[in-house]
Amino acid sequence: MTFGRPLAARRALFVSWIGHHGRSEDLAAALGAECAFVAVGRLTDRRTAPLRHLVQALRTLVLLARRRPEVLIVMAPPSTLVVLALMWRRLTRRKLVVDCHSKAVLGHPLSWRLAARADLALVTIPELTEGFSRVIAVHDPPATAVAAERHAEVVFPASWYDDEPIDALLSAAEQLPDVRFAITGRSPAGLQVPSNVRLTGYLPRADYLDLIAGAPLVLALTTRKATMQRAAYEAVAAGRPVVASETAALRSYLGAGAHYATPDALAPVVRGALASLPALEAAVTRVRDEQRAAFSRALHEVGRVLA
Repeated sequence: MTFGRPLAARRALFVSWIGHHGRSEDLAAALGAECAFVAVGRLTDRRTAPLRHLVQALRTLVLLARRRPEVLIVMAPPSTLVVLALMWRRLTRRKLVVDCHSKAVLGHPLSWRLAARADLALVTIPELTEGFSRVIAVHDPPATAVAAERHAEVVFPASWYDDEPIDALLSAAEQLPDVRFAITGRSPAGLQVPSNVRLTGYLPRADYLDLIAGAPLVLALTTRKATMQRAAYEAVAAGRPVVASETAALRSYLGAGAHYATPDALAPVVRGALASLPALEAAVTRVRDEQRAAFSRALHEVGRVLA
């Protein structure tokens, strides 16, 4: 689905210091901005962070010199990229937008304080806008995913971060031997899983989206209260029902399109959701329509602020 693309008439560049990120890519497309990923080495290796950030900063400066954007959008964290972007804004007097992930707001307060100096900050949920000006809550674009052949695996799109209750999911799988599960992403070496769980490894984007779109049920699980899950956005885009963690952030987005569970009660909720698929599918379709309208309003507001 094509949205308003409020920056399409201007040279806009969205820079993220990561190999790839779905939100950055999709949000850049919806805004009408070019998307650039600047990544060196392993993102999670703190020992190499100073050298990596130096090289990424130099590459970003070269990119800015070549593209000369009228509007620069950067992803936070890391704070280093926000500092670089603020320096660029001061020198060029061009517009700066910082897309703050919940980790930037809650886990990297320096990133958030720096982002508040930009012309505009974007966050994922309204609760994170409190106490600041020039902030707009923008969920990921709920575009329509490509239709895919249906399969029988309940899918958990995993990043393998420490907020994902993998142990609880494996325990639920043991309690549901007749239900097949697929967990995506690069799992730890030697991880033992029940026989009804498939570790897919890292999938090409097209294969990954097909897996989501064909699933009877998608899991969006986190132990962090104010964290949105990319899995929730992708499931809604594909029109697939969700079992989500019992948090206000996920409930406010998914509404009736999901069943909600705590980690220790995941198995019965999955079983109940699988028994309610027709009603859940209809509810997800309504949620997608509502979120498309909300996203369009948010884009309009972004364009108004940056005009």
